[in-house]
Amino acid sequence: MIGGALLLVTYAGLFPLVLPIGHGQVDYVTIVASPWWLPLTGIAMAGVLLLLVGLDSVYATLRPMTGISAWFGLLALKIALVLQACKLTWQLLLDPVIARQPAAQFLFRDAVFLTDTAIGAFRLCAAATIVVGVALFGAALYRSRFVPRSAVALLGLGAVAYAAGFLLSIDLAVGGIITLGIGCALLGHPIYTALTGLG
Repeated sequence: MIGGALLLVTYAGLFPLVLPIGHGQVDYVTIVASPWWLPLTGIAMAGVLLLLVGLDSVYATLRPMTGISAWFGLLALKIALVLQACKLTWQLLLDPVIARQPAAQFLFRDAVFLTDTAIGAFRLCAAATIVVGVALFGAALYRSRFVPRSAVALLGLGAVAYAAGFLLSIDLAVGGIITLGIGCALLGHPIYTALTGLG
């Protein structure tokens, strides 16, 4: 959990600093062509996969103190992270290939993918599962009193900001990832302590 969280915070922190993102219209082709695109996307993928594994440790530690809602929250979060990994796979492997083909660049510049019904449904499902998963799992974490309540608050705030960032702005999504990552890191510490016996 802590490793995945730190990787996501690193990704989100570097994203607006090293990629050519202006304050006006975002040119996705230029962003994907940046030499930073692949390393950053790889960092995000590693972070998501680590969180996917880390969730099991969190649930295993808290299961005696939680009910069925925590299990549904865990399931929603795992689905959300798998969907995020799918999205990152496109960004890592497919988007650079499309961006290098002048005849295909209109797919990004005309927002063809963003206006497609199936892709829109995928993006909505990815955002919804994050919010639902964090709400259910976060409520169980809050009731358990095993983790800092500040971690639960940051998880909730980060999930909402990230999901809303799909509709409103990249800055909001980046802020949501950073907030979510910090919450995950704070969540991971007591779990690590409980599993290893180290203070």
